[in-house]
Amino acid sequence: MRLGSGCDECKILMERYHADLRVYIDATVVLDDSVFGLKFDKAWADATRARQRFEQAREEVNRHIADHGST
Repeated sequence: MRLGSGCDECKILMERYHADLRVYIDATVVLDDSVFGLKFDKAWADATRARQRFEQAREEVNRHIADHGST
């Protein structure tokens, strides 16, 4: 998704979406490096929370676009 010339709210939602995506990607890298025990469990929980935040941000962007048109 790219930032367009649309409304300020959409730009904020897109920036949050991209930030949450970056956190999710970083969390999966840590997860990939954490193979055993408590380190893995923590990395899994962190990656799960990051994925949930990313999915929520994506839904908010999609909902805004559906309600108000393109970005």
